Amino acid sequence: MSGGLVPRRRYTPAQQEAARFVGELDAQRQVEQARMAAMADVAMYGMGECAYVQKAAEDYARLCPGSAQALAFIASTTQMAIANTVRRFGSDLS
Repeated sequence: MSGGLVPRRRYTPAQQEAARFVGELDAQRQVEQARMAAMADVAMYGMGECAYVQKAAEDYARLCPGSAQALAFIASTTQMAIANTVRRFGSDLS
């Protein structure tokens, strides 16, 4: 190596603007990916909770057949509340 100075590469204003734009697009992409992942996580959790509530209602109905209609109503109401929570979360993120 000669130990001399290496000339600095100069970028035109258009190249600088393009690089800035690409950086902004990447940042926006990351935000959107995080938003989608959060919505998917909440949706998956909500579906799991709905399945759990349904299974619990069916189990209790087998133990006490006379309460089957009330248990189905409670499960349905709870599942709708969970679905509304998931919907609100998705709306808040958009």
